[in-house]
Amino acid sequence: MEHSSSVPLWKDNKEVQDLGIQNMINHEKSKAKVAMTAFVANPKLWDIDSPNCYQLCVKLYDNNGEILKDTQYITIGFRTVEFDSEKGFFLNNKNIKINGVCEHHDFGCLGAAFSKEAMRRKLHLLRGMGVNGIRTSHNMPAPEVMELADEMGFLIVSEAFDMWEMSKTEYDYAR
Repeated sequence: MEHSSSVPLWKDNKEVQDLGIQNMINHEKSKAKVAMTAFVANPKLWDIDSPNCYQLCVKLYDNNGEILKDTQYITIGFRTVEFDSEKGFFLNNKNIKINGVCEHHDFGCLGAAFSKEAMRRKLHLLRGMGVNGIRTSHNMPAPEVMELADEMGFLIVSEAFDMWEMSKTEYDYAR
């Protein structure tokens, strides 16, 4: 059975470039790994002040491209990042002071159940305080937190597991 995939790049609900990637996979097994490389002409860079995001639309076809089997949308941004021990952090060749907070993604009197709109409000308030960076806490953040960070221009340190090397408790991830 052969599969093919196509990958257009979208911005603001408009296709800005067909990346021209097509792979034919003749697989006899249940898994196939595909690596793709593409050149994107003049992308608008993602920045904390201008969070330009693009969407990759990956489509998987079966039967020589006749039957659409799956579609995935993946949000991406283009940027350069540099850390210099003497000069600090650079985003797109611009020195940035990171003003960060630790975000445990709970909502006070609203509780700990995730709400995208409550998080959007919280991030808006944090931005008003000058925050541009967030350290998540001790577990994987909700995917919507990462989506909002991309959309709203927040830098993220995703602290999924903070105890690989040294245990805090007897049964944590350091086991």
